[in-house]
Amino acid sequence: MKTIGFDISENNVGTYTREEKNCVKAPEEPKASIVWVHFDGVEKDYRYYNSDFNLNVGDFVFVSGSLKGRRGIVSRVETCFKINPEDYEKVIGKSSLFNLKGHWEHMLNLMVSTGDDAPTPEEFRSFAKPVNDKEYVIGEGLSFEVGDTFDADDKIVHRGIQYCNEGKVLYLDVRNGTGTAFVQGETCYEVNFKVHDGMISEMYCDCPYGGPCKHLVAVSVTLNALCVDFGYNPEDGFTSMSASLFYAILQRRDSIDL
Repeated sequence: MKTIGFDISENNVGTYTREEKNCVKAPEEPKASIVWVHFDGVEKDYRYYNSDFNLNVGDFVFVSGSLKGRRGIVSRVETCFKINPEDYEKVIGKSSLFNLKGHWEHMLNLMVSTGDDAPTPEEFRSFAKPVNDKEYVIGEGLSFEVGDTFDADDKIVHRGIQYCNEGKVLYLDVRNGTGTAFVQGETCYEVNFKVHDGMISEMYCDCPYGGPCKHLVAVSVTLNALCVDFGYNPEDGFTSMSASLFYAILQRRDSIDL
């Protein structure tokens, strides 16, 4: 188990200290650019036209076109160009990057915090998903005991477990009896559920599958691992993030001062 903290304890070996800096910057006018964007699982970076945001290498963005709905990371920015914008798909959103604070433990391919200063579901949603104006109709949600499973097709179960191993459960938060998770698929899907007295209930995913899906399996397997194998209590609350995403955010110097 590897522990990472952002507290100010002098005796806490292997931790980081975060200094608060009061600095107000005047907003800059967006500078038009051509940006190269990298997406996980995609072999090459693609170019997009940007006219709405000030972008730098390392920024997380959303784009139009075939990769719409997936979060990418800017790998290159070019401001010297002459193009026809109609020839390009566009950058349509920039992720709201949150600060990483508090005490985190490294468990398998996850970082886990039991503190109140971990990112909230609302903060992570604004980072992970573009603005969603869809309306959803909700049927019956799944219910099962923590540590147990639910009925699903074998292929779905296999893919869900694979998602766990690949770190696609980007975020899982349980607080005040409510659970929220975000799973990376073709886009980032949101899973919601309730937890009380060791029971999971009203578990839904907003993907279009329409039944027990691999995203629900991935979240339930992750939840069971944290609660059963590592002893985290859902009644007390905890937050987990994909370790790869955690460290990618940690490397952003404008999101945390080390």
